[in-house]
Order: sequence, then C-alpha cells, then structure tokens
Amino acid sequence: LEAGPLVQAGLFQTAEGDHLFIGVHHLVVDGVSWRILLEDLAAGYEQASQGREIRLPEKTHSFREWAEQLHAYANSRTLLKEKAYWKSIGLEEVPPLPRDWGVAVRLWGSTETVGIGLNERQTGQLLQEVNPAYHTEINDILLTALGQAIGEWTNGAKVAIHMEGHGREEMVEGMNISRTVGWFTSEYPVVLELDPGGSLSLHIKQTKEMLRRIPNKGVGYGLLKYLTSSEQTSDMTFGGSRRSASIIWVSLVRQRNMSRYSDFRICR
Repeated sequence: LEAGPLVQAGLFQTAEGDHLFIGVHHLVVDGVSWRILLEDLAAGYEQASQGREIRLPEKTHSFREWAEQLHAYANSRTLLKEKAYWKSIGLEEVPPLPRDWGVAVRLWGSTETVGIGLNERQTGQLLQEVNPAYHTEINDILLTALGQAIGEWTNGAKVAIHMEGHGREEMVEGMNISRTVGWFTSEYPVVLELDPGGSLSLHIKQTKEMLRRIPNKGVGYGLLKYLTSSEQTSDMTFGGSRRSASIIWVSLVRQRNMSRYSDFRICR
C-alpha cells in the first residue's frame, strides 16, 4: 500500500469500441466517492465531446483536512457526551447466534454466498409504500425483518449486529466533504431487541426508536475507540456486544439518478 499503485486505469480498444477501466483500492474510495467520480467523468466526457470547456463543481475539503479535524473533534465535549450511550452498548449481554459446529481456521475458500431478491412489485412496495405508512426509513423496515427472523430462529429477544454507515455526517462546523473522495465508512455495534409477543407494528416502532437513539448515526463509536485519548475512555468497554455480533449490516443506498451518465457504471 505504501508503494502503490492505489489507482490504475487502462484503455481497452476493441472492434466494438473503446472501453476505459478504472480500478481504485478500497482504502481510498467508498461508494459515495464512486458516484462523485462517475458524475465528474461523465460530465467532463460530455463537455469534451461537444467541444466545450470542461467545468466541474467546486472542490470540497480534502480527506487530510477532514482527518485532522477528526483528531480535534475526538476529544471535544460534543463527542464525549456520547460516552454514556456507547458505554451502555458495550455492557449489553447478548448471546451469540447458534452454530452447527465450531471453526478452527477461517478460510475464504470455505465461504458460501447465498442471495435472495425481491421482484419489481415487492421492491416498489418496500421503497415507496411502506415508509410513508409508518414514517420510517428503509433501514427501520429491513432491520425489523432481520430481528424478527433471528428471533423466530433462536427464540431470543436480542441480536447484536455490526452496522456500517457512509460516515459523512456533519460533525465539524464549516467542514464540507460532500464532494470529497475517500473511504469515510463508519462501523458501530447495534443491539436489536424486539418484544417476543409484540405485533409487527410494535416491532417497527421499537426498531425505529432504537435507531433514532444512536447518536450522530454511529460515527462517534469509532472516534472514541481509536482517536479519543485513553484517559477519557478508560471506563469504557469496546467490543462487548461486538464479540457476539455474527452479522455485519451494510445498507447500500440507491445512487442518484445516473441515467444521463450511462457511459459509465460501477462493476462489482
């Protein structure tokens, strides 16, 4: 990583036309960054093909500036107010998910991918009809379904998960990273607890209220764990609920309308 390259581009010339491939190491780019890069590439390509001067939106603060501000914020009174919440999460007692057998060595070759999907009608209902009915966001509904499924399987009321967020929360006044390219992802523990005898409506309400209690969408957890001085966090336990978290939750929000930029797309 020190020697690079972290970014590599290649032009493939074929009988069907030219294809530009751009590969970027995940340490320097995230999903939001790809949207920024593709929008700028498409806009610049369109302007150049029309013989116009290439003009892109103004640059925002750099990743280095953001990182420097995080170090200052990590010991601020604002962040330290979150200690009580994250301390309580670290003390949660959550049983691990049941397993058929133990694993001595974890190998990538031993993994298996299982995929499920919704049809177009179900997807439309989930994205357009459910949230207005309950005044929720998509994560509220999906995590409620996860909590119910785990509860039915284990006969338990609690499940610990590890959530990922985009990490671009507005924490530092005057800091604008809306068009900054980098890996800003935040990770934090969440404990879902649903009333075993409750209705679907109650479970949605419980999940929604639990998620709304998370301060600043979870960004502070990583700051307290890695950047805040040890004197300030000596009374905290990091990884208590995390140790029993067998599920990592990554919610990929739909990108902005990219139809006008159809010449470029993300390959996974």
